[in-house]
Amino acid sequence: MTELIPATMRLIHNEIVQNFRVIFSLFICLLSPVILSTITRRRRCLPLPPGPKSYPFMRYSFGPYQWRQMEEITKEYGPVSSVKLGNNKLLVIVGRVEPALALLEGRSSIYCDRPQLEMAGNIMSGGLRTLCLPYGDRWKRFRRVLHSQLDTKAATSFEYQSIQERASRQMILDIVERPKDFTEALTRYAASVIIKITYGKLTPIHHGDAEVVKVIKTLSRFTRATRIGAHSVDRFPWLRHIPGWVAQGRKWHQEELDLFSSQVDGVRSEMNIPGKRDSCFTSYMLERQKEFSLSDNKAAYLAGSLFGAGSDTTSAALAVVIFAAASHPSEVKKVQDELESVVGNGRMPTFDDYPELPWVSAFVSETFRWRPVSAAGFMHATVKDDVYEGHFIPAGSWVIGNHWSIHRDESVFPEPEKFDLTRWLTIDEESGKTVLRPDMRHFAYGFGRRRCAGVTIADRSMFINTANLLWSFDIKNKTDSEGNSIELDTMGKSQSGFVCLDGLDSDTFEHGLYSI
Repeated sequence: MTELIPATMRLIHNEIVQNFRVIFSLFICLLSPVILSTITRRRRCLPLPPGPKSYPFMRYSFGPYQWRQMEEITKEYGPVSSVKLGNNKLLVIVGRVEPALALLEGRSSIYCDRPQLEMAGNIMSGGLRTLCLPYGDRWKRFRRVLHSQLDTKAATSFEYQSIQERASRQMILDIVERPKDFTEALTRYAASVIIKITYGKLTPIHHGDAEVVKVIKTLSRFTRATRIGAHSVDRFPWLRHIPGWVAQGRKWHQEELDLFSSQVDGVRSEMNIPGKRDSCFTSYMLERQKEFSLSDNKAAYLAGSLFGAGSDTTSAALAVVIFAAASHPSEVKKVQDELESVVGNGRMPTFDDYPELPWVSAFVSETFRWRPVSAAGFMHATVKDDVYEGHFIPAGSWVIGNHWSIHRDESVFPEPEKFDLTRWLTIDEESGKTVLRPDMRHFAYGFGRRRCAGVTIADRSMFINTANLLWSFDIKNKTDSEGNSIELDTMGKSQSGFVCLDGLDSDTFEHGLYSI
């Protein structure tokens, strides 16, 4: 009898423990929504990031130089600020390096979405452009296709290097023949490389080719449409349902779709005919079209977006390289001394020289920092609520990492208006050689999961062309009638891009450093 008592007590104890666990689990389940609701309410009681005051019928609006306005807001209100836009959307402006790394990189899973821009994303692009896609399964699928052909392994392959080196040499010859039309040479380089990679075309490309002109035209429309406040339909999406209001945007979309589709159809019809096309991104995509669940329109836009972005941004960035070189001859001299030492005058630079030309790489990085091509960057959006430094950032907020401001963060880039290559360089303790600083980077290619998929190809294009330009030419300012150098407006802006190239003419390129 006495032996049964402990056993009975153990059974009672186990039953009580089991019931307690069930009751406790139920209690937690019932309490969790209350706890989450309390946390959310407390978060929402936190202030929004500081910024200019706005009123119900007087929201903040931006002018033509949006990046500079954002920098002024950053200076006044701090590294993370906010404004209320006309559509009652909150725009969070990230204007310094530390919060850019913390939010757009470190919390990329929260800041990986895109704003739904009615005109640029939905009407003009038909919801098909990779850059504008919301974060989700379709974007991940598109990104996977792009990455398979644009990753570091592909970008550093002999095939891609050969394409870029040949096109770069042709660009130099084009400038030698027609120095006044140097911007056309830059466009031809960028277009020929990206057309070869995207569509596998074997025929030479000219800057005036119909397809190149059309792509540049459509991309210019798109770029203008992405500016904050560019179209009323972005502030009031219901306007798209009013007949005639967005007819022009839909017409532009159809023109763009027809252009992109015709390029893909050309690859489809010739990809199995020897000697017609090289293997390329589009042929790879078409061979796996079902695997990636790509409709014809999606495939056309996926390839077309690559073509458009690659051709426009590269030529614009090279224009800034020329602009920077003309404005800063003392820094150019440092690069040319390196080229003299490593390359000499018997050949042009190649990708094999890459590890030995840190001053060239520093010139590229400083160019991107000093005058970023995409000065404001492209907007992100938050997928859920967040808190940073005691400020509440609601889900669905528009967030912009303003490249112009971030690259002027004096805690990272002292004397930001000074074009200084040494900020990117250091001395290796073991070898004693000048090398690139591993702790320094620019943000021209974007942030986090939304960083440019073709970053390695773009970076290598910038390297080989900068090396060849500074090896081939002394780039200098225009001179007046008395031979005095005319200073360029380094804060200017032309219609074709961020920099003002009006001060550069046929005398800009003094050919004859070496024979090509």
